[in-house]
Amino acid sequence: MIKYKAKEGSMFTNKLANIYGNCIAQIEKEKGTVKPKDVVEVAKKIDSPLHDYFDWNNASAADKYRLSQARYLMNHLVIDIEVEGRIEEQNAFVSLAVEKEDGGKGYLSMDKAMSVSIYREQVLDVALREYDYWEKKYNTLKELALLFKAREALKRKLSK
Repeated sequence: MIKYKAKEGSMFTNKLANIYGNCIAQIEKEKGTVKPKDVVEVAKKIDSPLHDYFDWNNASAADKYRLSQARYLMNHLVIDIEVEGRIEEQNAFVSLAVEKEDGGKGYLSMDKAMSVSIYREQVLDVALREYDYWEKKYNTLKELALLFKAREALKRKLSK
């Protein structure tokens, strides 16, 4: 039997992750695949282990959904920039730890983030953490071994 765990930074515990994972695996077993709507349908039942994960209060759920939509919007806007004579797409905004009254994260234009050294360092740190995540996700694919070696060389270069 597979033991499910919560990814670092998750809003649920490893114990709950195992419960949720087994519940979702059961949906896959019954339906062949799992769609988000299938998970919500199962979770609607008050006795479902997934029930308490969801916000069933329509007013607060709607507010959370709109915040999610705003994040999606900012995360999916791109701009064209010139790189070595060719046009490349780049994210228009980036989420960073910025000085705000309420603390936490906020979005900055990529242009502003790259022009302020403390934010530029955060962008690089986020990029490297995302690469680390991606490498962990795909490290069993031997076809990508050259990429992983290149990452090690970059780590050494940046640590100097």
